[in-house]
Amino acid sequence: MDRDAVAQVLGLQAIGFLVGTLMIGYVADWLGRRGIGLITCMTGFMLVFMAIQLAILLEPVAMTPAVWFVFGMFGQAGILAYAWQAQYFGNHLAGRSNGCLNTLVFGIAFASQYLIGAIIDMWPVTAAGGYDPVAYQVSFGLFLALQALAFVWFLLGVPSAHLKRKET
Repeated sequence: MDRDAVAQVLGLQAIGFLVGTLMIGYVADWLGRRGIGLITCMTGFMLVFMAIQLAILLEPVAMTPAVWFVFGMFGQAGILAYAWQAQYFGNHLAGRSNGCLNTLVFGIAFASQYLIGAIIDMWPVTAAGGYDPVAYQVSFGLFLALQALAFVWFLLGVPSAHLKRKET
């Protein structure tokens, strides 16, 4: 893409980020009033997010700005973990549990960005001076595979009784 197209896609992705942050909380609240818990809601959103990542990996050149909007929108699904933790641990431990989660999120984000950069650097720079698209596919594909493994581990390893709201 040329610089203008990149700017437009990044702008649309940022709008998707904002819409997702607002929409995910609203939808989770709406579903909660109908008996569907935060974990179930977050699980559905995460599946959509992983599916959009897979679509981007399989056809990165053909992706439209709308796909990047959806990527930004559903990338916010993990924010529901903070609300779930507050319910699970109760008000008296919500700050501590969310602080711990925040530390974990920032630490993993730093390590992930570093590793993605290290993987991309394994490929030579293209003649145009950019990074090889295959390098992006490999690094992002690896992290999508890690997400999928963690998701399966979550589904198989967490008894449903632990996912229910604790009474305070």
